[in-house]
Amino acid sequence: MLHGPYLTWTRTAGGKTVTRKISEDQQARYQAWFDNARKLHQLVTDLETLSLRAFEQSEGTSQR
Repeated sequence: MLHGPYLTWTRTAGGKTVTRKISEDQQARYQAWFDNARKLHQLVTDLETLSLRAFEQSEGTSQR
């Protein structure tokens, strides 16, 4: 049996974490997709933070 490290693609599907081993060729082919997914997740996180801050300011509450 070969020892890693192995390239993997991990995502959430149907509320469960799914991990798949990928080849170096697949990693190179789809790297732009992976980068875009990472950027999208960061933008969503930023939007949620800003929305919560705006709500707290509007309602005069704070959960910090």
